[in-house]
Amino acid sequence: ILTNGSTIHRKEIQDSLKKLDMVKVSLDAVSPDIFKKVNRPLEGIDIKDILKGIKEFRENYKGYLVVEVLLVRDVNDSLDEVKKIASFLKEVKPDRIDLGTVDRPPAYKVKPLTDTELFTLSHLFDKDKVNVVVRGKDNTEAKLSLKDDQILRTFKRRPFTPADIQAVFDRETVERINSLLKGGKLKEKKVGDTVFISPA
Repeated sequence: ILTNGSTIHRKEIQDSLKKLDMVKVSLDAVSPDIFKKVNRPLEGIDIKDILKGIKEFRENYKGYLVVEVLLVRDVNDSLDEVKKIASFLKEVKPDRIDLGTVDRPPAYKVKPLTDTELFTLSHLFDKDKVNVVVRGKDNTEAKLSLKDDQILRTFKRRPFTPADIQAVFDRETVERINSLLKGGKLKEKKVGDTVFISPA
């Protein structure tokens, strides 16, 4: 289930969520003013309650916990705020962190980060937990440049199609991916009519 976490501090909600195999909670800010700016919550919803609820839930939940962080340009993407989010999540220790940006028309006019900016900010998080959700063919900004170890970590979190690779990565990175395929460190797997590339 995907939840915005607005009522996760309530015991009855936690008890219901604990029955599920996987819970994905959205957390786009930890500072009250930025939380209000990015999420525009209803009156009475307090980020302090959400943070407390996520911590309490993590302590008692035995399933797979994912925290989704959506970064928006000039709203919640400052280095200070992202560091605060990363610090909080290091305490919570979720099983996975999905770090993304705007990839479809939002409720109000905002701008996305580039994939390169997302990858740069991802280094503030636990590198073994964070999954950077790239925008692929919708990304019109500069393409990504990754080293071999970064490619393997990224593809472990999210397999890519050949079309994704051409759309997201720069020429040098595409050449590195092809080299890793030839060397057996990456492999192709066909699912239906689509080919996905992931670590061997």
